[in-house]
Amino acid sequence: MATVLMIDDVPLFRDVVLHALQRAGHQVACAANGAAAVEALKTIKPDLILLDLAMPEMNGLAFLKQLRADKALARTPVIVVSALSEAVEVKEAMKIGVQGHLLKSRFSLEQLIAMVQRVVPGNRGAAPAPAARAG
Repeated sequence: MATVLMIDDVPLFRDVVLHALQRAGHQVACAANGAAAVEALKTIKPDLILLDLAMPEMNGLAFLKQLRADKALARTPVIVVSALSEAVEVKEAMKIGVQGHLLKSRFSLEQLIAMVQRVVPGNRGAAPAPAARAG
């Protein structure tokens, strides 16, 4: 079981992914933007972060730069889950160091669970969630 921090400003999307990850045996915390995620990281140490890039207050790219600058958290795996596809922000996130990118409009929850299980070292999550579509 992995502890996952999901950072996304769309409540419906967060809820769908949260429930799928929980069904797959993971613990999940959510934050609505990068600033809220910075606060959450004061109390939780996630095994993985799922990060949207386009958010108010502190966007995903600003959060990612701050995360990578923190020695205690710099190696935390990050998967970008965003509506942005070939945008400059996605390319920048890849340069800063993320383990993958899923386009919100073109992925299934099954794909997300499989990526989580592949990225998190020693992850022993339960069976993957059904192949329902998200986003």
